[in-house]
Amino acid sequence: MLKDLLELTDVAEMLGTDLPTVLEFTRLGWIPEPLTIGGRLVRWPTAAFVRWVEGGCECGCSMTADEFRAMRENIAVEATVRTVARVVKHHNEEIKPRLEKLRQKSKEARTP
Repeated sequence: MLKDLLELTDVAEMLGTDLPTVLEFTRLGWIPEPLTIGGRLVRWPTAAFVRWVEGGCECGCSMTADEFRAMRENIAVEATVRTVARVVKHHNEEIKPRLEKLRQKSKEARTP
């Protein structure tokens, strides 16, 4: 039975986005509701999710396939922005000690 179910990572890949975005869209009800198995395991029925991706939302909202595709493009842009922000933050943290050393050397060089 589990082979007919999508994991969170599968859904994120199908939507072209990251895991936090899938969770947020699930919370907001913008994508089909997953099944909860055993109180913790979350899976989406493959056939239902694929139908939704191909033909629009079956959850009662009026989202069309074209609107879904536009949403996917927006999701991809948001995921890219988050990735770039993480990389910049990482490199800033990595560079801070080096900058501090350079500032200290510069300060020492200017002190008579």
